[in-house]
Amino acid sequence: MVAAICTPFIAFSQFITAGPIVGGVTSEAARIYIMTDSARVFVLELDTSMAFANPISINGQTDTTDFLKTIVNVSDLQPSTKYYYRFMFNGVADTLQGSFKSFPEAGERGYYKILVGSCNYNVNSPLFQSIKNFEPDLFLHLGDWNWPPAQFGDSYCLYPDKVAASFAARYRDDNMRKFILPFTPVDYIYDDDYTYNDSEGWTYPNDYITTDSLGRTVTVFVTNNLPPGISRGAIKGYSENFPGYDLIDSAHGIYHKMALGNVDIFMLDARTHRTPKFEAFSYDADSNRWSFHPDSNHTMIGKEQRDWLINGLLTSDADWKLVSSGIVFNKRYRFYIDVGMAIQNLVFTYAGRTGTGATLSSSLAYNWAAYPADQDTLIKLYQTKQVQDLVMLTGDSHSTAIDDGTNAGIPELNASGLAANDEGYAYYYIDSVSQAFGFPSLKTSMWNGGGNGIDNRNFSDSYGTVEIFGNDSIRLCAKDEMDQTMGCITMRHSSKTSGMDTYYSRPEYLIRLLYPNPAKDRLEILLSDSHILKKADRCTLTDVNGRVIQSFRSDDFNGKSLIIPVKDFAPGTYIITFESGNKKESRQFIRVP
Repeated sequence: MVAAICTPFIAFSQFITAGPIVGGVTSEAARIYIMTDSARVFVLELDTSMAFANPISINGQTDTTDFLKTIVNVSDLQPSTKYYYRFMFNGVADTLQGSFKSFPEAGERGYYKILVGSCNYNVNSPLFQSIKNFEPDLFLHLGDWNWPPAQFGDSYCLYPDKVAASFAARYRDDNMRKFILPFTPVDYIYDDDYTYNDSEGWTYPNDYITTDSLGRTVTVFVTNNLPPGISRGAIKGYSENFPGYDLIDSAHGIYHKMALGNVDIFMLDARTHRTPKFEAFSYDADSNRWSFHPDSNHTMIGKEQRDWLINGLLTSDADWKLVSSGIVFNKRYRFYIDVGMAIQNLVFTYAGRTGTGATLSSSLAYNWAAYPADQDTLIKLYQTKQVQDLVMLTGDSHSTAIDDGTNAGIPELNASGLAANDEGYAYYYIDSVSQAFGFPSLKTSMWNGGGNGIDNRNFSDSYGTVEIFGNDSIRLCAKDEMDQTMGCITMRHSSKTSGMDTYYSRPEYLIRLLYPNPAKDRLEILLSDSHILKKADRCTLTDVNGRVIQSFRSDDFNGKSLIIPVKDFAPGTYIITFESGNKKESRQFIRVP
């Protein structure tokens, strides 16, 4: 946390048990949540100086009727200004303090940084330290912030006390508490972490395989109803426990919008009013086959939200439009749904679960590609240039990957591997199986900007970054827990280009990735796509004291890759140094037992 400012006049203690977390930030306002150990009266102080010599003071209190938590509304802020804040309880400052920067005025052009991520379940200090070092203006959390149903039950949103406790647990997440909440405003949309896994609207799906009287393998799809009130409770709980922006229509979900300078950000609710996915499947008992035909009524976000989004995009005068969703957008997912349907009665085991081609299709059919009424509408707006300078920010896949729109339909940063412990495996195995059957690699056919498991075996925790350079360009990057860049795409603003409006970043670094890192048996070095290997290039492996352990020449590389066996190395930290001409670059890796 931010260190307390010790003075002879102010005592410090800890009364806050969850938070503080800052959200709902504009150029002149913000909202701050806290939960306390007992019912307490407080004064919130904000100042542009850490000395709090001339603070803005706001009186407030927590009490048992609202589960000892409150959200304080702050106003009269100055644009683009850093504010320090602290909570005073009877003249004693709480040790949990922080800072945030107010947004620039809407439309103002500048250099802005946005962090995108989702799916954090485990502690990973190196990853979140890397995020903190990025110093984002805003953290967009796109769902699965811990997994509350595991602690509070699948029906916890029926009980306001459990909802309050679930949000407090999110804010106590060690990663967020130490590295994000004291320094960065946060906006959040839940994915399906408010009830049963893969929940959809007022239902949740289940599939299984069985055998019929003819001995045939049969795949069964079942749509189960959620207990009445869960979705309403989730929306109400979000409004009462997260310090966010005003909702557009709480009867239809938690979708909302904000402006960060010349960037409009649309946050979508892709769960509350979606059509159950199995309504797009129909079964023929004679042939024992399912067909997949989503119609115009098959919707992920609902007509009301879709109309709001389309109107907002068409009328936005922002230089950049970002649409954020907890679900992957990439239209190429439809190909893999269709592949699964083609082999739907084939039984196989994947990731420890026995299923069929039909259950494979089912597992992908909750993504945007299975809801063409919504996806095709957005793609058409983008491809006909009715809406330009548009980017999709998405979550849920337990990986981070990028596409410039060639495959996804719209440029997309899919960032959802914050701390899930299985990042990139799905993409890596899909890629391997696809190429074994003669299909193109995912780097060619799905995520041309790279990412976890895309043309690599990098299964590290990861996140995505968005950098806005005025009205010149936007850069999307996929980064891992070792602060390595797995890929970047930079797109010029439509007003700055003629013809091609996308180009790939040619990074100055020589080494693109070391993976896996930490390593146990083997380490692979992957050079930057832009580097042309030369005869005189060399690579050296040393310990932290500079003692040379191994040296390699360009002939030792296979293309841009070099594999080093490390199973006989002593556990510890090592340095890889690559030299080419007058350029030299070093990266650190850790050998674990």
